Amino acid sequence: MNSLSPELIREIFFHLDTKADISRFRLVQRTFAHIGKEALFTSLDVSPTFQSLTRLIELSRNSHIACFIRKISLSVDAMRVMVWSTINKHLGSSSAKDVDKLDYRTLIVFRSLVNECQEFQKSSDYVAMLSTAFSRLTRLCHVSLLESSPSTSANSGAVTLMDRYAHTIDPPHFHGSWGEKDHLRAFSALIDASYFTGTTLESFKTTGLIDQILFEDRELLRRAAIVFRGSRELRLLFCGEEQTQTQVTERLFKSYLFDVIAPAVGLQKLAVEFNVCPPAGRGGALFEKVFGGESQRWEMLEELVIGGINVKCEELIGFLARHKSTLRVLRMRKCGLVGGSWDDVVKFLDKDLELRKLDLDGHIDHD
Repeated sequence: MNSLSPELIREIFFHLDTKADISRFRLVQRTFAHIGKEALFTSLDVSPTFQSLTRLIELSRNSHIACFIRKISLSVDAMRVMVWSTINKHLGSSSAKDVDKLDYRTLIVFRSLVNECQEFQKSSDYVAMLSTAFSRLTRLCHVSLLESSPSTSANSGAVTLMDRYAHTIDPPHFHGSWGEKDHLRAFSALIDASYFTGTTLESFKTTGLIDQILFEDRELLRRAAIVFRGSRELRLLFCGEEQTQTQVTERLFKSYLFDVIAPAVGLQKLAVEFNVCPPAGRGGALFEKVFGGESQRWEMLEELVIGGINVKCEELIGFLARHKSTLRVLRMRKCGLVGGSWDDVVKFLDKDLELRKLDLDGHIDHD
């Protein structure tokens, strides 16, 4: 208003000084307020902590806000990163100047807060609180499980201090080498909360690796299949260490992972990746366990991402041929080809598929 001339301001108020114009002005004002709320609250980021999910529940109790929320992103950091903001406040208010003493006090607070986080993630409150919030978020249809970078959460000094105690604060037996055990607990909590509240998701995406022990939990996979049945986009990342490749293969060979994906008949984007490529011996069987046999076809599939999975040449070409009318993006990362050659695959792609994007990164030939 300060940039407008007094004459123009008077003219604006003169035109608004009628009943019709005031009514129209208020309607526009309400419309912009509605649009603003929708833009602001469409997506929410939460953490797997009691405090964060308490705030989510409080927000969900406000129906005029909850009705806009369509996406929830659960960010799973290393424990030492998630508690750093609280630690930082503690250090900022501390008058102690002895570095050794300060480090000792910091470690005590670290341990206490991390223990709270660990106990919460193992408790039934994790699922119960998510379920309470999901039951009130009537438009929720997109869920993401995110892995965040520690470097974004603290300065270099904080990282140095945190890394000093990393082996005692974030033990691998609880979190895994890549946080895969944390991600499995988060995956389970999100699936159970969606299942118990009748939430059918249009998309479910992960950027963190999920522990492959998931393949042994038939009940969780059954619930996931129900939650995913209306999905148009699925992105699933799984973890298996180099020394346990055979174990990963055995678990996947016996799993029902395909039964989780198959009911989502409207899939448009599908990504299934492993961080290591399993042995070649059962490559074909593994591909079928994930993507089905000759009869499987997703009528609307436009984008496919495969990572760390061995596949027989004829199986891959057959699968791509069944989806050639819709498939436009193909990415294969660190995949092994059993029988045939990648030249045969590329020739088929050039001749029979109309791809907009093709990425064959780090592919492996198995004899």
